[in-house]
Amino acid sequence: MEKEYLGKCSRCGEGIYCHGGFLGGVLEEDDKMTCFSCIEEEKVGYHSKEKIDQ
Repeated sequence: MEKEYLGKCSRCGEGIYCHGGFLGGVLEEDDKMTCFSCIEEEKVGYHSKEKIDQ
């Protein structure tokens, strides 16, 4: 599967890639990209890249 770097998430700075023709994030109205982890954090309050202390 092809993987092409498209840019950084406008919120957390993580790289966003195109995987086989599918954008690995969301293109906002202001043409900025946001990763799926930041979108999820906005919905549920948890960023998947954060580490959990146990």
